[in-house]
Amino acid sequence: MSKILLTAVGCPGFMEIYRALHKTRLYDIIGTDNNQWCAGHTTVQKFYHVPHGREPDYLEIIQNIVNHEDIDAILPESTPELLPLSRVLYAVVSDKLALKRTINKGRMLGHFDDEIVPQFRVVATPGQMERAVQDLGYPREKVVIKPCVADGSRGLRVLSGQTDMIASFLGKPDSTISNWGNVNPFIHAAYNAGKLPDYLVMEYLPGVEYSVDCIPQLNVAVVRTRNTTRSGIAWVSSVIEKPALSNTALSICDKLELKYNINLQFKEDSHQVPKLIEINPRVSGTIAACIHAGINLPNLAVKKFLGKSIRSCELKYKTGTFYRYWSGVWSVPL
Repeated sequence: MSKILLTAVGCPGFMEIYRALHKTRLYDIIGTDNNQWCAGHTTVQKFYHVPHGREPDYLEIIQNIVNHEDIDAILPESTPELLPLSRVLYAVVSDKLALKRTINKGRMLGHFDDEIVPQFRVVATPGQMERAVQDLGYPREKVVIKPCVADGSRGLRVLSGQTDMIASFLGKPDSTISNWGNVNPFIHAAYNAGKLPDYLVMEYLPGVEYSVDCIPQLNVAVVRTRNTTRSGIAWVSSVIEKPALSNTALSICDKLELKYNINLQFKEDSHQVPKLIEINPRVSGTIAACIHAGINLPNLAVKKFLGKSIRSCELKYKTGTFYRYWSGVWSVPL
């Protein structure tokens, strides 16, 4: 039996990923997270509380766990951990250079032409952002702003000249809709404090949103629609057949030299053409939809990494819709 280290076991998709690996009876599963109160600590065979992936001592601590537990493979679930872990022999991730090309959204989009990606600008100052927002049609058109490096819709806003701010204020405080007048003071405050990251200013795409979960080495690309999302995570997602988009996703992975579990996000423009908007070079938060469709992508990536045989029947899946719901686990005090 192989021993796997799952990182970020407090992430939204952890429980389904754990179950997908556990049910194979092929692995002992060790978990880590920077939050000792995460639900995952109640589930894995052994749990380690570790620093955030951006902390300087993160890699050394992970390496010590790998050596102590005799780990065979590390499956990361959080983007900030990918680059450090790419230096570890046992990590099921793409190479360091491929990750650097991909994690920064502005750099990643710059590898492709307008047929594949939306119009965009990369900016570093409030003035550059305001000019870019106007260049892309605001306030006549909606415009999207988001940090070049971020997860889960952090820092994302859809700027609209037609925003009903009263309705937005009185509604649930999870909307990304805003306007330039509202975000401008915060952009300036972050810049003056030296905390404004490079930002991506991008045309708004009004159509259907897709996620494609891939394992490029196996020529697998499962397309699903993101029907309902909350805080960047799909709560309702339908696995569909869309061969052209599957082929596009695999071509993109090939160009960027990506490996193992890769998630690409597309959204249709006004002409119903899917445009690439983001790549997560790791397991996705809603890879559970694929697992329920019958294709165990986390297990397949680990098996590929470990050199285990994969049967053709393991690459088949059915179409259908995945509905996420709240649940929880009970544990004795730590």
